[in-house]
Amino acid sequence: MDIIEFRLEPAENYERVVQITGRSTDAASRIGLTGRQARVRVTPPSTKNDEDRAMADLCSTFAPLSMILRKHATGFSIKTDEPGNLYIELPAATPKAKPTFFGAVQTRKSYVSYHLMPIYENPALLDGISEALRRKMQGKSCFNFTAGDPLLFQELDALTRKCAVAAK
Repeated sequence: MDIIEFRLEPAENYERVVQITGRSTDAASRIGLTGRQARVRVTPPSTKNDEDRAMADLCSTFAPLSMILRKHATGFSIKTDEPGNLYIELPAATPKAKPTFFGAVQTRKSYVSYHLMPIYENPALLDGISEALRRKMQGKSCFNFTAGDPLLFQELDALTRKCAVAAK
């Protein structure tokens, strides 16, 4: 049984040798190598501190976004209000009708999403938004943020106000 050695070049500039056991021709063909050694870039495993720091960043992004949505949800009903999840509905138009979705702020694994359903129903509400905010759009009515940006949040505040007026 041959051993193939891979020299790793992590971001932290240290080197480590990993040995993969197996016949060299089989292992090389499986990963597309022609020789016995290869340089491979790897990311060091994340530590608990990195995960805690990332979660704190997302919490500091969730808080102002949820405040923006709450501010404009006067007269609407809050269906879910938990850490990392705020879901707001419009009241039912008739007694037999169901409430409709207005907006939500949700913390995901690596970003915070901000949903506004009136944009989906009336895309003209997006007229005049900046290119920076448009780049944060994912789909037709969702904005994804990985960090807080006060200028974008001000613009999102104005857009949410327009959506609330259009929904009433």
